[in-house]
Amino acid sequence: MKKRTRNAAYSQTLPRLIVLVTCFLAGAVIGSFFAANMSGAALAYVEGYISGTGLALGRFDGAEIAIALDFVLLACAAASAFFRFGAAVPPVVLAAKGFLLSVPVTAFIGAFGMRGYLAAFPVAFLGGFLSVAAMVPVAAQSFNASLEQRGARHARRLPDRTYLLTCAVCAGVTALASLLSVFLTPVMSRAAFNLMM
Repeated sequence: MKKRTRNAAYSQTLPRLIVLVTCFLAGAVIGSFFAANMSGAALAYVEGYISGTGLALGRFDGAEIAIALDFVLLACAAASAFFRFGAAVPPVVLAAKGFLLSVPVTAFIGAFGMRGYLAAFPVAFLGGFLSVAAMVPVAAQSFNASLEQRGARHARRLPDRTYLLTCAVCAGVTALASLLSVFLTPVMSRAAFNLMM
């Protein structure tokens, strides 16, 4: 009986995870097309990133905007588990994260050709990898919870303490990714840029 229940849970979880991963990849592809069409703006973006200033938008720089967006996306994914029709939020959150992560990587490659992979590596795999690794468990659990609530005809079942603990741990990992993005990633990208020149 336990084996049958485990197989049923697996058969529901795997297609849902495939939907989330597909949305992330679709966002990354769209972001790559967007950044590839920036032409001269890609070099200006990369130079600003390497110099440590990033993108400026009003009184906020690019790092502050990226950190705020990561926490907003994580909070949206976490909150969607509490709503019956929140199932649309986690795929959108992961698509947005894929978009935001692919833009700087594609800009580096657009500015420096294939050598841009070296300079883009810290952007994608330090803060980016950690923030995606923090978003996926929250998005997957909230996606499952909101889909299960949609099918329930009786009282809603709210997420349990395990879900709240997962959200807290993932918020901590997102904070660590933010610290890496602000302090370590520009330095490593600058070092990689100097190696290429």
